[in-house]
Amino acid sequence: MKIATLPSLARTALRLAPAAMAAVAMLSAPALAAPQAKPDQVFRINPRTNKASTVTGTVTEDGLDNVKVTRRDGREISIKSAEVIQIAWGSGSTAFSDGGTYAGRGAWEDAVKSYQEAAGDSAVRDPLRAEARLRAATSLMALAASDMTRFGDVAGECDRFMTDFPSARQVPEVLALKSRAQWLNGDAAAARDGYRSIYDAGNGGAEGYSPITTADAAMHGAYAAISAGDNVGARELFDLAAAAYGAIESENASVMAAAAAGAEVAGMGEAITKASSGDAKSVRRTFESASKSSETSAGMAAAHLGLGHAWLAEGDFRKAQFEFAWVAGLDHTSADRRAEALVGLAEAGLKAGEAGDANAAKTALRQVASQYGATPSARKAAQLLESL
Repeated sequence: MKIATLPSLARTALRLAPAAMAAVAMLSAPALAAPQAKPDQVFRINPRTNKASTVTGTVTEDGLDNVKVTRRDGREISIKSAEVIQIAWGSGSTAFSDGGTYAGRGAWEDAVKSYQEAAGDSAVRDPLRAEARLRAATSLMALAASDMTRFGDVAGECDRFMTDFPSARQVPEVLALKSRAQWLNGDAAAARDGYRSIYDAGNGGAEGYSPITTADAAMHGAYAAISAGDNVGARELFDLAAAAYGAIESENASVMAAAAAGAEVAGMGEAITKASSGDAKSVRRTFESASKSSETSAGMAAAHLGLGHAWLAEGDFRKAQFEFAWVAGLDHTSADRRAEALVGLAEAGLKAGEAGDANAAKTALRQVASQYGATPSARKAAQLLESL
């Protein structure tokens, strides 16, 4: 609607009676003060130039293959999902906005309820509903970090997502989250199979499964296989991960850095599997060599963690404590490794049996409980705490 300029509006008003002027004021004030709906912002990266840009408008489709945005001028733009870095969602649902507020405060129970309300509201556009369902699941994961009985709820929320939005862009993330929740809920075999299915889909060229997502799935699947007691499956998945990371080509430096780190860790897969199955002594020299030759932080941390397990198996508890402390204090790349190192630190201290070691062990285990509740080591830490 064209709004008159102030000078023309003033000239018109002078020719009107006072009552008519009041009517004009009542009609024109809402038009001048009408709030603008906040648009969505789609942040994308050009795969050829590696330059980022932003598309502003309303996301009408958010699929595994394409994201469609209607700009304010009515023009529709289609973007390959692989080019989308992130979407900053604008207006569209009060419950969705409330969920974000609660999540920002760490009020996860309220965040879950608000996001579930938004996800179930048929008046809300599907792309926003899908995002709300994903955020309900991730908020449940945060809640489960302090109440491990809720990990099953996370998997259930992921199932609801897949039922309602089977072609949404977030599908690989949701499937990985479900596998993670199953693992933390005590079903490592189901997690292994879930991660393997993600790898198979990505390796088979399915739309929306990036090379790094595919490689990560194989890596996580390998660790889940170890937890499930499937050493053969773990070795196979580590080998698949190493090959997948090694095949990644990208102009994005962060992607290549992640691929290099993943390749180094996966390359230790045989040794990691042996160490986790109680045969740590035989691979100590492998980890010693890796700790000196690794070129990435993740690779170095994995080597030091392996050394901790090796020294623990050999009965040299002080050396084990040193290695575990190194990982717990210096590894910034993996919460799972830090938590595992803290549990190892506690185990080494308890076996050393000297004055103060028991208290130090309790401190380490409580740290896992308070800070790393959403890691595979949390359950073991809780069991050890109960025994002390």
